[in-house]
Amino acid sequence: MTPLTVQYGEAPQSLVLPEVFDVVRVGLGLGLRAVDHLAETKRAAGPFLRCRLHSVLLIPVDFGSADRWRAPHSECSRHTTVGTIRCGQGYDPACQSRVWVEPLGLKTCAVTDSVALHDVLSLQRSRLARGARQPPVREPSRV
Repeated sequence: MTPLTVQYGEAPQSLVLPEVFDVVRVGLGLGLRAVDHLAETKRAAGPFLRCRLHSVLLIPVDFGSADRWRAPHSECSRHTTVGTIRCGQGYDPACQSRVWVEPLGLKTCAVTDSVALHDVLSLQRSRLARGARQPPVREPSRV
């Protein structure tokens, strides 16, 4: 697991996000594996929000990424600012269960490269699909 630093506040403290960006919303498990994979492959990653209440990661990416986003089990919202990041449709942008997280030991940048994140999320999903096994089938007992 990549070492992480947690920060409380409306914006990350060590990096300045662009004025407008897009945000990838992905489930906690898949998202943390993607961040780990970015670290393993020495890819740049920016800060992200982790919401404990909704079990999601909200990862700021390059502006314009939402138009070409197709990674499974994730969605990309366009034209976001620090004050308008939402955990999902219909949620309040001021959710109190969110903390900013910054991966340590990675080449950090203001936003995560959307192409790298898209590739990693797609790769992780295919690994999960290949690794899934069918439960054993029980033969009915004969009396």
